[in-house]
Amino acid sequence: AAMIYTESGFTPEAISPVGARGLMQIMPGTGAGIARDLGVADYNANMLFDPAINIRFGAFYIKGLLNDYGNDLDLALMGYNGGRGAANMWRDYRSVLPRETQGFVRKVKSVRDSYVKIYGADWPKNKPKKSAFEEDVKFFLYRVIFQR
Repeated sequence: AAMIYTESGFTPEAISPVGARGLMQIMPGTGAGIARDLGVADYNANMLFDPAINIRFGAFYIKGLLNDYGNDLDLALMGYNGGRGAANMWRDYRSVLPRETQGFVRKVKSVRDSYVKIYGADWPKNKPKKSAFEEDVKFFLYRVIFQR
């Protein structure tokens, strides 16, 4: 939710100046790669305006970044916003990140902290088993919003 708030202000039809689409502001080319990885047939960029698809794709993408960066939230958020190249440069050389990426990481974490104050940090423990899509969404919400 913190990423969605930061990326699109919960606006499913949001389009960024560079063409990122939907709630989690996924670039059409990134969406094509995610669709291929998830086995989604007949992908087209307009699918990214569907909230369920956009959240599924965004959760899958951030989960992959978290896995790739050893669950380092800052690096995963840098990769999500500025690309893996920017995250890798910062990790390897502590290079300067673009201001947009710096602001994105700060804002997502700040919004996440606000949600923790409101809802608590223990959610969603002891929930029943969900579908693969729901598991991706739960993972996204738990790791990005409620984990410190």
